[in-house]
Amino acid sequence: MKKYYIQIIMMFLFTIHPKTVKAQIYTCDYKEKARLTAIASNITTSVDYKEKNNKIEFIVTITNLHPDIYIKDVNNNIDYKYNKKSSNPKELVLKGYKDNQNIKYEIYSVKRLCKNDILTSKYVVTPPYNKYYNDPLCKIHSTHRLCRKWIKNNYDYKNFKKELETKEIKAPIEEEVEEEKDFLTKVVMFLMEYYIYIGAGVIIIVSGAIYVFRIKKGDFDL
Repeated sequence: MKKYYIQIIMMFLFTIHPKTVKAQIYTCDYKEKARLTAIASNITTSVDYKEKNNKIEFIVTITNLHPDIYIKDVNNNIDYKYNKKSSNPKELVLKGYKDNQNIKYEIYSVKRLCKNDILTSKYVVTPPYNKYYNDPLCKIHSTHRLCRKWIKNNYDYKNFKKELETKEIKAPIEEEVEEEKDFLTKVVMFLMEYYIYIGAGVIIIVSGAIYVFRIKKGDFDL
């Protein structure tokens, strides 16, 4: 009977063991995944741009590429693999990105058993670009919000021009107010600086007026 139980246990072990081995063969080993994740985490991105005729193009450079991984541009659904024939295979230069974009890159392994897992993701943001910032009107109104380079400007040129010209019309009124403020400030400063002399003068004038008034009333004997 004991021998019978041993045979059953042995049969069970022989049955389950191949499955365990098979599972290990057809899944991404955690050590391998950790190695690939470390490689993916070492990847860096940088952004530059080219500007021409009031248009802008952003360029993303991805560095520290590795033969065991590839990059997926999620926005454009394009995969980029390590190219050993490139002059610099560890660097990838991607052109043609527009302003005001959130770009996402997913990094995968080229290894068959690990290729379905995202190792890490990288994000690049391109700022909004104001194509009117260099307009001649902005030389006059350089501090105006619509003359900043990196802002989102939804105006067409007609409304952009109208907005700046409206400010130009209002400007003299603002200058007059400033001049009035400056005049009042000067008066106050003058009074503060010469208040002793002014106060003494006022006292003398008032005292003299009182003296003359009392003489006329006969309060003093001359």
